[in-house]
Amino acid sequence: MSYPNEIDLFVAKVDNFDDVMAADINELQTSIMASQAYFGTQIQFGWLPLPTCTYVSPTSFTLPGNLTSFLKIGTRFRCENGPRKYGYVLNNLYSIDLNRTTVNLVPNTSYVLAAGGITGAYISYANPPDFPDWLSWAPTFTGYSSAPTGGVYRFKVDGRQVTAVICEPNNGTSNLSSLTMTSPLTAATITNALWMGAAAFMDNGGALTNWGNVRISTVGSSFVFGINPSVIGGFTSSGYKRVIEAQIVYEI
Repeated sequence: MSYPNEIDLFVAKVDNFDDVMAADINELQTSIMASQAYFGTQIQFGWLPLPTCTYVSPTSFTLPGNLTSFLKIGTRFRCENGPRKYGYVLNNLYSIDLNRTTVNLVPNTSYVLAAGGITGAYISYANPPDFPDWLSWAPTFTGYSSAPTGGVYRFKVDGRQVTAVICEPNNGTSNLSSLTMTSPLTAATITNALWMGAAAFMDNGGALTNWGNVRISTVGSSFVFGINPSVIGGFTSSGYKRVIEAQIVYEI
């Protein structure tokens, strides 16, 4: 087989190379330079290529081999899956029998994997310029018989730190004196640890004039709200209430 045909065969079999090489490339040096330019640009932006991914679910995929040490919680992820998708790694599990790593992403409503092919997959430990940082999550609640509509629930992950912002522009209907909502990620396991942030509330149809709190405890998977810094709950168990705005930073 002639040298150009060898290059054409190589292009057909290697993911992403056809994105950077024209069909009529005939020189190995040109091919290598094109490949270096493509991957070099991604690495310069902070992205490291992954092997071929296989779809499992809207929040998980598999990779060949044992890559558990490279895919820690909070690692940024990007792939081509219909439109480009982004996410944060939640956890992973290696199967010795199958020699593959299953990767689970943090559930979010901004980017969801679709059944089908996953190509052009990368991870990053840095802050690539194209990564969106802030994603949305869909919490579940206690304390509302009818939850507020149009709520904004956003989070970002920096290493082992999560920042969450909550804004409910419309009232919900209260049915308890307490209020909780599930957090985007479970808090770290640290004995006696508690993370707290400021929150503003509407209660019984009126805006409270004092600052309240939002908190999450060690190994917690829900935010707990209180109408002032020293109280958990304290809401009227009827009428309208909502989180006007709240922000919290905690470890994972």
